[in-house]
Amino acid sequence: MTLKFRRNYHIILLLVSVIVFFGIGLGSQRVIAYTTRPVAANTQPLANGGDITNPVALFDEGLVHSIQIQMAEEDYQKMLTTYQQIGVKDYFQADVVIDGVRVDEVGVRLKGHASLMTQVCRVRPGARQPEQPQPGEQAGLPPEAPEGRQPPPPQGNIPAGCKMPGAANNALSPDEISHLPLLIQFDRFVAGQTYQGYTAIAIRTGGTTSDPAMLQEPVTNAAYRLTDLPAPLTVYTGLQINAGEETLHVISEVIDEAYLARNFPDSSGVLYKALLGADVLTYKGADPSQYATSFSQKTRLGDADMAALIEFIRFINTTDDAEFARELPRYLDVDSFAAYLAINSLLVNMDSLVAGNGNNFYLYYNEADERMTLLFWDGNESLGAFSPERAVSLNPFYEQQGSYTPRNQSILITRFMAEPSFRVLYEDKLRLVYERIFSNGKMIAQAEQYIALVRAANAGSRLVALDDYNQAAENVLSFIRRRTEYLNTTELSSGQ
Repeated sequence: MTLKFRRNYHIILLLVSVIVFFGIGLGSQRVIAYTTRPVAANTQPLANGGDITNPVALFDEGLVHSIQIQMAEEDYQKMLTTYQQIGVKDYFQADVVIDGVRVDEVGVRLKGHASLMTQVCRVRPGARQPEQPQPGEQAGLPPEAPEGRQPPPPQGNIPAGCKMPGAANNALSPDEISHLPLLIQFDRFVAGQTYQGYTAIAIRTGGTTSDPAMLQEPVTNAAYRLTDLPAPLTVYTGLQINAGEETLHVISEVIDEAYLARNFPDSSGVLYKALLGADVLTYKGADPSQYATSFSQKTRLGDADMAALIEFIRFINTTDDAEFARELPRYLDVDSFAAYLAINSLLVNMDSLVAGNGNNFYLYYNEADERMTLLFWDGNESLGAFSPERAVSLNPFYEQQGSYTPRNQSILITRFMAEPSFRVLYEDKLRLVYERIFSNGKMIAQAEQYIALVRAANAGSRLVALDDYNQAAENVLSFIRRRTEYLNTTELSSGQ
């Protein structure tokens, strides 16, 4: 042994020990580097176009899917505390495993407004439950700004004891945060990355009612498709975050370029998302900046602008009745709009434009025919979720709304219903929807199919407390049955 070797022997021994430790002790584990600081997006496009494939179709309704989110624990907590303290829903980097296929470096953030507030309130032990917004009332939340940023909601609207933005010392446990609604964006940190062609998916919970069955959105979206109207695809999934418990959620397709391509022959138009607020369809002049809290432009950024939207809003607010009746079909797809109103009225979705709530819809401007199509979004408060006992007998003909009279009903609906020809179209759509989803029993059959699917999956993996699930599922089935019985007493029934 040389003198040089003897002098460095301890260093060589240390290096060998480290190599043995990582090779044997961590040989079966993947070491992942995370940061709690915002990560710059990767601008290098992926090879093969960046689409991650899987033989299991993401929106296969025949199974309950599986999603595992793996992210640094510090990021996991910071995602929530950032929202709590300053009202910002920031993206954090994570890896996800969807039906056994791993997708690295995706963006994950909290999503939603009233649903998010409700879940944050409800998970705190001993917290007073938030009062549910009455149909036609706003949930007291501010508009969502670009990139999911928003100011904290007024503290006066927050129930005592809730963990809300601006509140101190409100860290949630990993199990608690696993019940919150999320958005997964596949290309947030890796340019061009998609999963089965999707750039993002929404992870839903039980809405403001925290309904463990979560039937409202899948059943409502199925009703749209039975009426030949576009609606986001939805499926059930088990969701696990790090070592937290796996719980039942709904995966929802988001409305973006891929959605437009699937539903419109010409998908190259401009998509606008309505933000939370009762004045979204109020004309505020020609200055686009005046609409920043009403709509956000989602496609053709830098190429198209808000001009088509502003002209549409100007038209519905400033024209006289004769011009409105004559020209509205040139500005709006009135056939699909009448069907939208009919479905939401019959299914009693009061968290929609029908009730005056200024969000949960998109406007798509098709440049080929130069008119708007109103697109449905977010049905997790449908089927009378706010107040099922009163919703069962809601009159769909706008003759007498009772306690459901919207306080901020959209000027578009008010003027549409006041025009005799449009009202006839609406009533024709009421009958069509009634026949396709109520009188033939298809709504009950669809709900029962989802219930059987979840119960079978729950037998092998406890995704939801079975007693709670069964009670919530029966409540939805009971609402559909009683709503059908009520509608059978109206002129919609062929026997009237």
